[in-house]
Amino acid sequence: MAPELHLGKDYEGARVDLFASAIILFVILTQRPPFASAHPKDPHYRLIAAGRANLFWGAHAEAEAGNDLYSPEFKDLFEKMMSLSPSQRPTIEQVLAHPWMNGPVPSDAEIRADFRIRKSRVDAEAHSEREQKR
Repeated sequence: MAPELHLGKDYEGARVDLFASAIILFVILTQRPPFASAHPKDPHYRLIAAGRANLFWGAHAEAEAGNDLYSPEFKDLFEKMMSLSPSQRPTIEQVLAHPWMNGPVPSDAEIRADFRIRKSRVDAEAHSEREQKR
């Protein structure tokens, strides 16, 4: 939920939707949310809101076993869409024109290979959990 909603302020639906869309993009890329809540008490969101995005990205790279899987274009778009000030968030037209949105797209084979890898990880984790319960 966008911070203006948490704070009980007036809001523009399109700006709130763009904020939510950034979260969805992050989840699609990483398979987890960027933070628990867009509230100043949330440590990850606080980094973005305070303009300390480098620490935010560093924390998320650690969660990816030290791999920074976020392109500079993705970081730029995400940070803009996460702006604390709704008036500073891009419009949908600006999002669609952004370099990340117009960058390279993986092939069908690359997508399928990625999903096979992800499925094997999920299967391995499920197997490990079943073994631990025995």
